[in-house]
Formats: sequence, C-alpha cells, structure tokens
Amino acid sequence: MSLIAELKRRNVFRVGAAYGIVGWLLVEMASVVLPALRLPEWTLTLLVFLVVMGFPLALILAWAFEMTPEGIKRDGDVESPETATRQTGRKLDFAIIGLLVVAVVYFAVDKFALEAESEHAVMASKPLPVEEAAIREISIAVLPFANLSDDASNEYFSQGISEELLNVLTRVTTLRVASRTSSFSFKGTNTAIPEIAAQLNVNHILEGSVRKAGNRVRITAQLIDVESDSHLWSDTYDRELDDIFAIQEEIAVHIVEELTRTLGANKAAAASVSPPTTDMGAYELYLKGRYLLALRGGENLEEAARLFEQAVEIDNSFAAAYASLGKTYALLPGYLPVSDSRPFTEKSEAAIDHSLQLDPDQTEALIARGLNATFYRLAWDEARAAFEHALHVNPNDAEVHNLYGDYFRVIGDFANAEKFERRAMELDMLSDVHVRDLAVLKMTMGRYDEAVAYAQRALKLHASAIGYDILVSSQLHVKNFDAARQAILHAEALPGVDSASQTGLWVRYYHAQQDWDRARPYYEKLKEAALSGNVSAAVTSFYALDIEGVETALELMELAYVGRDYSLTWLIEVSGSLEKRSTDPRWLAFWERPGLKELIELRRSNRAEQGEI
Repeated sequence: MSLIAELKRRNVFRVGAAYGIVGWLLVEMASVVLPALRLPEWTLTLLVFLVVMGFPLALILAWAFEMTPEGIKRDGDVESPETATRQTGRKLDFAIIGLLVVAVVYFAVDKFALEAESEHAVMASKPLPVEEAAIREISIAVLPFANLSDDASNEYFSQGISEELLNVLTRVTTLRVASRTSSFSFKGTNTAIPEIAAQLNVNHILEGSVRKAGNRVRITAQLIDVESDSHLWSDTYDRELDDIFAIQEEIAVHIVEELTRTLGANKAAAASVSPPTTDMGAYELYLKGRYLLALRGGENLEEAARLFEQAVEIDNSFAAAYASLGKTYALLPGYLPVSDSRPFTEKSEAAIDHSLQLDPDQTEALIARGLNATFYRLAWDEARAAFEHALHVNPNDAEVHNLYGDYFRVIGDFANAEKFERRAMELDMLSDVHVRDLAVLKMTMGRYDEAVAYAQRALKLHASAIGYDILVSSQLHVKNFDAARQAILHAEALPGVDSASQTGLWVRYYHAQQDWDRARPYYEKLKEAALSGNVSAAVTSFYALDIEGVETALELMELAYVGRDYSLTWLIEVSGSLEKRSTDPRWLAFWERPGLKELIELRRSNRAEQGEI
C-alpha cells in the first residue's frame, strides 16, 4: 500500500484539516478575548507557537492511534482496522463540516459587522473638529529636568528652566498643566511615568535634561503620551546661554503643535516668551532665588531675598524678580522667630509696587499684596481686590486659590474658604500646604475630627514643623492628649526646628489640660522670647490671659498689633471669639482698633449669613 493511501486510511489528512480549522478559530478568538482580559501581548504569541508546534504532534498521534467504540487504541491492536477507520473518518467528516460552518460564520461576522464597527472606531480616533475637540481635555505635567552639568550646584538652573517652561505652558488656554509643587514632588524618585501621570491625573509628560557649561547650554526635552507609552516628540538644543528664552518658546511651540496634530486640540499658539530681563547675570540670580524660594525655610528665604535684591540691582526693569522679592519678604515672618513683621512688610510692599508698575498683571506680586493685606496690614478690601485680580489673570493658579481661601477663612466666610481650598487641592493635589490649610479651616469651623484627618494626611505628604503644629492643635481640641504629645515629640525630632516653637507647643499642650503648674515654666520662656521680639507675642498673649491675667496679655497683644504679628489673625480664627475671653474694659477696648474691629464685624456678618450665630 502506498504512503498516501495509508495516510488516508489512518485519517491523517482529516485530522490535519480539523486541527487547522480548530487552531485558526482558537487564535482568532484569542486575538479578541486576550486584550479584553488585559493579558500581556506575548500571550497571543505563545498561543500561536503552541498551536503550530501541536500540528505535527496531532499528525503523529493520528498515524499511531485509532478511535474505536472501546476507546483509543494503537493502530496495530485494532481487530477490524478498515471498519474502525471508516467510522472514525465519518465522524471526522461531520466534525470538519461543523467546524467549517463555524469558521464561515465567524469570518462573515468579523468581515461585515466587526469591521464596520472598527471603521467607526477609527473615525472616532481621528482628530475632532475644533468645536468637538474642546470637549476632550488635554493635560500635561512638566517634571523637573535632570541636571547633567559637571557642577552639581547648577541644580537651580535645570529646575528653573523646568519651572519657566511650566509657566509658559500654563498660558496655553487649551492645556491643563499640573502645578509645580505636585510635579516637582517626584524629583529624585524612581516612580514610573505611568504612575506619575496617574497621581497627577494627566495624559502627557514633559521631561528632559539640562547641561550647562560656561556660556553654553544643552537642553534635551521629550513629550510622552502616557496612554500609548510613546514619545510624541523630542529634540535637543545646543545654544549660547543668551538664547535661553528662545529655546523655551521653541519647546512650548513644538509641544502645542504636536498635541494639535495628534489629538485634534484646539489650534492655539503657545504663549510667546518675552525675555523677563536682558541681563543673563540677573536672570541666573533670579533662578537661584526661585530655587530657594520653593524650598521655603527661614534661611533659604533670607538667601533668596538677597539674590532677588542683587538681580533687581543689576536690572531695575526686572518685574518678575521684584514680584518674587515681594513674595519672599511677605513669607519671611511666618518662617522666622519674629513678632514684628513691619520691616519685612515694608520691603515687600516696595518690591510689589515696583513689579506692578512694570507689569500690572504680575500674578506673584498680586498674591504677595493679598497676603500682606490679609495677615499684616489688616486691609480687607485691598486683600480681596488683589486676589480677584490675580484670579482673573491666572484662573488656574493653585496658590491664588489657596491664599484666597485663607483670606475667606480669616474673615469667617467658610463656604467660600472651603471652595477655594478644595480647588487649590484639585490643581495641586500632592502639595501638603493646601491640605494643611483645609485642616486649619475645619478646626476654625469646629469640625475637629475632620481637622485631625486632614492634618494627618498633610503630614503623609510632607512632614513639617507647621504640619505637626496643626496636628497638635487638632488633637488637643478632641482631647486626645496622648496623640498630641506624640505629635510634639515627632516635631522635636525634625531637623532645624527652633526651640521657641517647641516651647510654644508644650505650653499649648499643658494649657489645654489647664495644668498651669506644668505650663508655667514653658510659658515663662515663651514670654521672654516674645518680649524680645523673637516669637509670636499674639500666641503668648493667648496663654498669658489664663496664666498671668489680662495685664500681661494686653501688653503682649499691644506688641502683636503694633508689630503686625503674623499669628494675630490666625489666633483670632482658631480661638473663636478671642475678644470675648475677658470682660475687662481694657481688653474689650483693644478689639476696637482699626483693622481688628472691621475683621470682627466681617466674621460676625459672615457667620450670621451662614446660620452659625
């Protein structure tokens, strides 16, 4: 008997045909099912490999074995091989016909139904018309560019370039840009790009590197589409340092063009980059100052102020440097152990005036003006006007929303305070500052359990002395004294924490328990520092009223008012009706002072409108 005839007799051809149809159907269906199950791409490749490798094995088994009514037997052991093979052949014929019907039906559905659906999906993926594209949000985070310079001290420059690019992109109206604080929080981590994008809720990432050597700079930038994990665009710029602003504009233009091309974004030109200064020496001083300003802390802010002073001395038309100088001086009293804010506020206001004369829409200068008016100058209408102007100029600036929320909290408008603080959190979701301020708001509103939760959440984002300060106050309000004590001990373990602040925490701890004997030694140290102008006189006055009496409390409160103590308004917020803590006529008369009287009236009016009194 010939080989062909023997292969037919043993149904090898029929088995091969059936196997081929089953294998094809299996692979086709797997190509649809596996992606839906989110299995890796190599799973389908492995399946195809196994199907191919199984084909010769199926033929070998068909040759060697035969199906009989008694089961599968070796071909040589079958008593009536001709009868058995005919029966098996008929079964295989029916199976092949059935499989062919299934295959034809599947092919028809795939060709005419699924393909039409696929074409519809392709059409949906094409760039939308301008009016439809507006519905689709396009977002981006600018990660801090890596410093590849030989000199590690050039870190300020690479970070400054990243921040400047971020600021340029925020002016593109069709683009939502993740805030600086949240984006830069990933610096020095090994977090994967998809995880960063998920935490920042963006669909694009801009990353890069900067190498600075003398007057030459090389900037590499690349735009990543997170969803497809692909590089949409990348480029390298080798230029003279004098071309730095042109590079920034080119990068911004390329990003907008690429997003417009690939996503059908509204056609909007990237905001042009107007050089903030013509002097590169002044610009480098400005970037160094910005680097330290972002780090906060008393020493960093003092050095930042010196750098900004040098920058504006070189170029007195440098509006951005004046704005940063004004903001730095506005922040300093909150980071230094001082009670008299006037020297800082005077310098801050002078710098703000210069900045706004050069550029009336300088957002940072407007923020600083609102901050000064709220916490130092007690000028409530002026504060609101400054924040409204800043909000109009830059409606998606997290810091504007945060400080405007602080303003509303101070004047007792808790509904607006919460609205703006939450918006700040949405815009800058990884910043502990906004979460801390929401904790203070909840404490001011008397929702102490919520205040504790927000304070703890802020500390998870960033462990800071002020964060523990807020947690201690929150825990004391709910009379969780053990937790408050632990928070104080954690605060003491932080590097660079000043002793006066820690003394204040222990006074607060024992004061809350009305343990005057244990509070007094700490209070005496605090009072000595306050009378010397080295710690908040307002906060010390709060304790003095219970420990020593109204005479000492008024002396300290007078110092706080004259020196525009940073903590004066904060104390009014968290202590409730501070003006009612004593019936002494002198104490009551003190709260009739300009600024304070208006604040108390605003708070009463707003609380009445909210049904709280």
